[in-house]
Amino acid sequence: MYKSEFSPKHNIDLNKIYTQYRAKGLEIYQISFDSDEHFWKNAASNLPWITVRDPQSVYSRLLSMYNVRDIPIAFVIDREGDVVARVENYATLSNEVGKVM
Repeated sequence: MYKSEFSPKHNIDLNKIYTQYRAKGLEIYQISFDSDEHFWKNAASNLPWITVRDPQSVYSRLLSMYNVRDIPIAFVIDREGDVVARVENYATLSNEVGKVM
């Protein structure tokens, strides 16, 4: 949610990880659950990775499918497409990404 207070720091942290690992093949696929499409488009326009918005916002079925109760959250997916880590503490995200790169 780009309007959330954690969002700027979250994206700065993601950018550091992206810069560190993109040459090794890291891709970030970020899903926003913002209800305000215009705000999301403006906030996401300068991000160097893939970012999409689910217009269902907090009612998205993705949240229940992946048992997301709090955000931000990240899922690390390996080259075979398997989810290898669920990261709820972003302090450990770089380490988890490094394990699969």
